[in-house]
Amino acid sequence: MLKVKPIQDKEVQRQMCLLCNIEYNSEHFCYGGYVDDVLYAVCQFYLNGEYGFIDEIALVPGQSNDQILTLIGRSALSFIDFCGVHKALYLGDNTDIARSLGFKGEDGRLSMQLTAHTCG
Repeated sequence: MLKVKPIQDKEVQRQMCLLCNIEYNSEHFCYGGYVDDVLYAVCQFYLNGEYGFIDEIALVPGQSNDQILTLIGRSALSFIDFCGVHKALYLGDNTDIARSLGFKGEDGRLSMQLTAHTCG
């Protein structure tokens, strides 16, 4: 089963980033992507003003699963949108996953307009 979980323990986040060869930032949010309770992917992201920034989405070395990459990316984008931030930028090296999530090149960067959630 595929699962995405927020990582609230900063030491666990640091270890996950180290495992996935991405730069750890204690100020960023972090999600872990799991397949049958085995860590497959990590996503670090943050909000700043009118933008949400996905710092990186990375697979654990030796793992391969496009579905978990999509799920973890969509989860981060949903959280950003839910927080009232409706523009996102992708800063990471994995531009293939960024483009598959819907990011488009604009002014030399990958960006996306998010749709605001409305109730009722």
